[in-house]
Amino acid sequence: MPKINLKKLKIEAKKGIKKARDLKSLNEVFNRYLGKRQGELVRILRSLEKLPKRKRAKIGEEANKLKDFIKQKIEVKAEKMRLIEASPEKTEWLDVTIPGKKPLLGHLHPLTQVKRKTEEIFENMGFSVVEGPEIETEWYNFDALNIPLDTWKKIIRL
Repeated sequence: MPKINLKKLKIEAKKGIKKARDLKSLNEVFNRYLGKRQGELVRILRSLEKLPKRKRAKIGEEANKLKDFIKQKIEVKAEKMRLIEASPEKTEWLDVTIPGKKPLLGHLHPLTQVKRKTEEIFENMGFSVVEGPEIETEWYNFDALNIPLDTWKKIIRL
């Protein structure tokens, strides 16, 4: 293994780390160079046993330095990315003045269920549900409907 390959590997790793825009792509860079099975640097370290002892020591030392360098650069970049993702500008804005959602506890009273179902049926038929006071004045009940005075007095007495 010539020393040039380690230098080239260092340059490529730097470029890969610099280009990474999120943690996923940074993890891909880590796996490419330091992955346990397919990492380029790991392959170089495994192939050292075939080299003579003197050359193995020299290249092994440089490869380990490169390994530490790449790990350190990736950790620094990952920490920066985590800080950016956790920053207040990145998080959703939450309006605390909006009322919260009511928790669903229990169930509706059977009469309420029947009332709502009946209203739904009539609304589907074209009617509209109008809310008003429980008790109306005599004008709305009789005079506005053109019911004569003597007639509604008889109705009230019943």
